[in-house]
Formats: sequence, C-alpha cells, structure tokens
Amino acid sequence: MADSVYIGLLAGLFQLAGYVLYYTHVVKGEGKPNPLTWLMFGYGTVLLTTLEFDSMVREAMAVWSSDTGEIWQWQTNSGKPNPILAIVSVLILPTVCSIGGLSVAVKIWLDNYKLTKTRWPKEWTIDWKSTDGQAFATDLGLTVGYLVLWVFTLTGDTSDANHKWWVIGFLLVSNATTIPNFIPIFRSTNKKPEEEHPLPWFVWSIAYALLLYPTWVKGSAEVVVPTTWWPMNWDVSFWEFIALMSYPVLNSVLHGLEGVIAFRKKMNNFFPRYHLAH
Repeated sequence: MADSVYIGLLAGLFQLAGYVLYYTHVVKGEGKPNPLTWLMFGYGTVLLTTLEFDSMVREAMAVWSSDTGEIWQWQTNSGKPNPILAIVSVLILPTVCSIGGLSVAVKIWLDNYKLTKTRWPKEWTIDWKSTDGQAFATDLGLTVGYLVLWVFTLTGDTSDANHKWWVIGFLLVSNATTIPNFIPIFRSTNKKPEEEHPLPWFVWSIAYALLLYPTWVKGSAEVVVPTTWWPMNWDVSFWEFIALMSYPVLNSVLHGLEGVIAFRKKMNNFFPRYHLAH
C-alpha cells in the first residue's frame, strides 16, 4: 500500500515538473501555444478526475465506515489496504494536470491580453468541425449527462449500481476523447516544431507511466475477472478497471509520441539532410 501511494505522489511531482518545464521552455520561450487547446485539456481533465473520484469513492467510504481506522493509516483495522489512500494515489496526478492545464491557459491569455489588449483573437475561436473541437463538444455533452445523472440519483430515480455503470461509461468516453485531442497537436508540431519542446512531453510521459502502478493496485484490488469474451457479461468492477487504466496508458503513449515528434523535428533542424544533385 505504501509504495503505491509514494509512486502516485512521485507521478504527481513529475507532472508538476512537466508543467514548470513547459512554462519555461514554451510559454516563456519561442512557442505560441493556443490557450483554447489548454483550456480544453484542462476542462477535460477536470471532468475525468471528477468521474474517477465518483467511480471509486462510494465503495471506499463503505469499506472505511465498516472497518474504521485513522484516515492516514496504511491499513484498516482488519488489515485491508486503506481505500482512501488508494484513491489519493490515483488522483494526485490528474488533479495536478487539471490545475496545470487551466493555469497554462490563463497565463497564455493574460500574456496575450497585456500585449495586444485583445480579449480573444479570431484564431483562438473554437472550430467545432475539427477533431479537438468535437472532442471538446463531447466533454461538454458528458458534463450535461453527468449532471442529469446526479439529478436522477438524488431524486431516487436511479440506483447506486446504475449510477456507477453510467459513470464508468462516461469515464470510458472521456478517455477516448484524449486521442482526437492530440491529433491537432501532432499536426502543428510536425509543421512548426519551433513552437514545442520535447522535454516537458517526455517528463509527462514518465509521470503517466509511473501512475500505471498505483492505478493497477487500486483497480485490481477487488476486480472480478471475466470468464467470457462477451463484454455485456463483464462485471462492473472489470469495466472500472479498464476505465481507470485507460487514462495512464493512453496519456503515457500520446505524450511520449508528442515528445518524439518534437525531438525528431528539432534534430532535423540541427542536422539538415543535404541531397546531392544528379
């Protein structure tokens, strides 16, 4: 239990370090990141963090209330891993990411406003037909759906079990929007590599790789492994495991790939290829 909490904390520190590097190497440097992109990233991560918390907290509190101990004990009175600390170890990184993404968006906007006195340039307008615009629209739709779900839950029109199924479904869709969110970044870095720096993206990739362990520990604690290939017969705990693991897996790969694209492009600028005329 202790090691997963420490690694979750380390993942959060790497995530924070990535934002510090991004600010010093890109925001304050030669880069021209779009605040809208970071606003959408930050908003999507806030939504995902909320959904992850919702999917885990009810059962954790039920275990804790029936097996009461001190909140910061590694184990409950019966010797089980502390479910509250397990949640904390998983949510440190996305919480840092939520705050960091929104902070970058606000900082870019403030710097531009001080320079141009323009509240919102035309090039920052949302293109709802683009992949990132559609991903953002999906996140907004998920938010509306989630609020409606809570209305039904609070009025007693849906059970706790159905509530969890819906939250996990929202969480899976929220994770899926990560892929289209990265496509415009890959494209812009490929065209204008001078506007990105590979170092923060590699650090973020390491952070998400570290998050794999605490997420695995939390998600696999009481998972019911399927005995059939038919997904409709899988237990809710296994779907929750997939939803939780999707976040660090997808983001570790995508952030690492962005780092590779930025790094290769910068190396090509340092060592251009000369072609001999025939």
